[in-house]
Amino acid sequence: MSQVRRILEEKKRCLDLVARLELTERDAKQAWERGRAGWSVAGKARLHRTLAEVTDLIEEVLACEEQNDLELIARTQVV
Repeated sequence: MSQVRRILEEKKRCLDLVARLELTERDAKQAWERGRAGWSVAGKARLHRTLAEVTDLIEEVLACEEQNDLELIARTQVV
């Protein structure tokens, strides 16, 4: 259980970091969104592929977390 707590604490730290980055990079994100209209077709296609890859990775992480949650629940019910 202590190992699980450490992992959950690390996850929380990472999520906090993402939240801070979203706040501090808001202006850069808005500038990026305004500039997208001028991108080339190849650039837009590359962005679309990259976003699809990131989406797949996020879905993988979520599926892994769900599986880990189910395993943790199963182990705690046995005890």
